[in-house]
Amino acid sequence: MPGHGRRLRNRPVLQRPQDRGTEGRWMFRVLSRGRKRNPPSWAVRTGARRAVRSALVAALIAPANAYGQQPDCRLVSVGGYTHSQRYAARFGPSEYRHHASGGVDYRCDDGTRVRADSAVVFESDNQVQLYGNVRFEDPDTELRADSATYFSSRRQLVARSNVVVTDRASGTVIRGNNLTYDQASEFRTLDQLFVYGGEPNATFFVAPAPEPEPPPQSDSGEVAEAPTDPDSGHVGVEPPGPDSGQTVAEPP
Repeated sequence: MPGHGRRLRNRPVLQRPQDRGTEGRWMFRVLSRGRKRNPPSWAVRTGARRAVRSALVAALIAPANAYGQQPDCRLVSVGGYTHSQRYAARFGPSEYRHHASGGVDYRCDDGTRVRADSAVVFESDNQVQLYGNVRFEDPDTELRADSATYFSSRRQLVARSNVVVTDRASGTVIRGNNLTYDQASEFRTLDQLFVYGGEPNATFFVAPAPEPEPPPQSDSGEVAEAPTDPDSGHVGVEPPGPDSGQTVAEPP
């Protein structure tokens, strides 16, 4: 049938990239001589979803593994549409990008949690771009922003638009348009936080000073002898030593 052949030519198919060494990862391509159509829901195979999950986990936990820490992390959910794309590079190997939408929820057993509406992972440099309702939480800090980019190679998080950072311990809140958060590493002993753009502001809560401890009480009833004041004019006389040659007269 003529119409039947046309449907076969326009039907989206899944092809495995020829230059890709990793097994189980698929890339979606539409082979058609006519107008390209959006892929139907059945066209997204399990292999593509696994590729996105693996790329997200590898990009987010790579810094912790590099410094000897082995947190138990897992991607709780990647809802909606997921797919991978290959981009030909002018020099060097091709670059793969993995897309996830419909909500991304990533958690670690050390209390770290990252959530966003969608994410894009650049596999070549383990760069993660997060979009929409970005929330980064750990036991000490909570960060919210409209979008953010995490560079795992240099342990840096760049947040943009409506950035709010809250310190859980002190309650300090920092707001700004843009923020750069450099995590502590072998090159930085402390975390570094930079806020810029617009009118950054911070709200600090000063903790009350602790009350002084009362002086120790003695139950012995003895009164401690006050030390001799050097300006009182009183000179203390010490008894002569046995080798001084002086004789101490005994009372009659």
